[in-house]
Amino acid sequence: MAMPLPICPRCGASARTEAGRCAVCAVELGVEGLTPISVEVTPVPRQPVGVRLSRIQTLPESVVLPPVPSVRHRRLAPPNRAEGEDYELCRMLGEGGMGVVWSARQSGMDREVALKRVRPGSGQRAISALIAEAELTGSLEHPGIIPVHEVGLDQDGIPFYSMRRLIGRTWAERWAGMKQREHLDVLVRVCDAISFAHGRGVIHRDLKPDNVFLGEYGEIIVFDWGLALRLKDLGTGSRTVMASGTPVYMAPEMARADPRLLGPASDVYLLGAILYEILTGTAPHPGEEPLDVLIAASENRIDPPIPEGDLGDVVRRAMATDPADRYPTVRAFQTALRICLDHQESITLAERARVRLEAASAGTGYDGFARAVHTFEDAIDMWPENRAAVMGLSQAKLAYAARARIAGDLDLAADLLRGGDPAHAEESARITTLVTSRLRRRRALRALAWTSAGLLVGLIAALLVGYLAVRQQRDQILGVTRERDIAEMALLRQQEAEETGNRRLWKRLVQEDFSSGSIPRAAKALSGRWGVGNETLGAEGDQPAVLVVPLSYAKAVVTQFDLEPGGNLLVRIGTAAAADLEVGLDDRLIVRRGGKPVAEYGLGQAPTGLARRLRIEIRQEQLQIRVDGRVAVAALPVAGLSLDNLYLVADPGTVLDNLKVEVPWE
Repeated sequence: MAMPLPICPRCGASARTEAGRCAVCAVELGVEGLTPISVEVTPVPRQPVGVRLSRIQTLPESVVLPPVPSVRHRRLAPPNRAEGEDYELCRMLGEGGMGVVWSARQSGMDREVALKRVRPGSGQRAISALIAEAELTGSLEHPGIIPVHEVGLDQDGIPFYSMRRLIGRTWAERWAGMKQREHLDVLVRVCDAISFAHGRGVIHRDLKPDNVFLGEYGEIIVFDWGLALRLKDLGTGSRTVMASGTPVYMAPEMARADPRLLGPASDVYLLGAILYEILTGTAPHPGEEPLDVLIAASENRIDPPIPEGDLGDVVRRAMATDPADRYPTVRAFQTALRICLDHQESITLAERARVRLEAASAGTGYDGFARAVHTFEDAIDMWPENRAAVMGLSQAKLAYAARARIAGDLDLAADLLRGGDPAHAEESARITTLVTSRLRRRRALRALAWTSAGLLVGLIAALLVGYLAVRQQRDQILGVTRERDIAEMALLRQQEAEETGNRRLWKRLVQEDFSSGSIPRAAKALSGRWGVGNETLGAEGDQPAVLVVPLSYAKAVVTQFDLEPGGNLLVRIGTAAAADLEVGLDDRLIVRRGGKPVAEYGLGQAPTGLARRLRIEIRQEQLQIRVDGRVAVAALPVAGLSLDNLYLVADPGTVLDNLKVEVPWE
């Protein structure tokens, strides 16, 4: 059958709007200038793989599609390959009730895209739905919503639109291999996209794992907006609402097709249904037949029951039968979900801190207690009402303080128990008693020192008075001689005191001032390359640098330095042949004796841009290490340690400041 159709003199299109404009290029058409043509209406076969589609101008927003035959059979003129043909169909990706999605190559942009077309022979409703879906999806520019590139008609007049080609798999396809926390993180990201759409007055109506795409590079994209509605259309009645969506997830008002209740709360329900599936492993509405499932959705029957707990409470409110009882917005649902995630992470941290506390109680050092305390504090910061974390922190501080008291570090012990926790009362009283006793001893020693000084002054005064009395009875010559003898004796005593004091002094082998631009003579570079500048010492090049300081068979040594941020250092002490003691310092401090760890200390996060000060003391065959003034290792026995040499092994780029090495003055 042949039928006369007018063609546009500008683009050759045969489609025309009700306003008298071309349906393709929107040029105003008059009666004159229209050339009638005859088109044979025949069935249009499915395009084979490899067929090229002619690129045309994007449809204007005001287009009203003409009857189907005139749209499907409009021909482009001229069919120029350089400008007209732009898409080459490669392979079918999927098909649904309304259209078919192809993988296509867009030659003009030299990229692979996804292209959605209505089925050949589709009616006006399918064509209008495809155009509406493309227009609506294209208006939602958000990283979590699939972008639409172009809308048009092919050379056979079949509508299509191109969009981003997604590489990855749907959430449903990856569902079984994901952990609960991973599912929850995806759901939070989906909420971002849906909240954006709601802000633009659009509801999705078909949210489910099958319509969420997980990209290979972390993208989370919500797609298939074919059932989406603009809220303004609901208010005007311009859209007929039917029971559309996926019944196993549907909200009651969706199953009943009630336009009065349909709105953003319907999407909130669908998000709650996905959360329900995350918790239970199954969709909420039961039934073996589609009609049974639809009835269950309309009655809001949920089987199995919603689990108890924080996340279950979120599901229960999101899936309330009455939309007014649900979360008012997707953002509110997302906030509740984030709070639950913080609670879960807080619980996990508290459990980790409990394990650390038990390990520290079985050990001998401080570092395990410090890590446990800090982890409990992090858990409480995330969720102040976490009772397990609050109780754990109290127990950790109590055990930490007891260990510090036993080690004699009373200041640390007292500081840990500040705050008035009733559980700390007994230990706090014990520490207070020890601190008070220590203060009394110090006061007694000071009083004794003052008393001795007073007695000494009195004795000197008495001797002086006696000496004056005797001197008055002697002649001038004897008096002068006596005075000279006393002066000489005082000089001898002063010299003896100075010599005694020198024996208690320490001599410094390495000075902390490198302003001279060279390494001190008491130290030498054993390997690698060291640079000196701005009073600092730095390891240069791409190999570790070693600095050795001979200790000359010392019986004690004190090493102190500031390690700039980002540097790793290994301190070795021993003979030239082997290191008897190693102190490694990066993000943790580990002490090894004979290659075996004997102590470990968590350094924690250093203040940004500040150096970390380390002080290593070996006295009376015991090792003590302080980090930033705080005791990290206290009284660790190192009997038999050879103090022949001190080695500083630094990674490239490590910078030391205020380096000094001291040994007793012999």
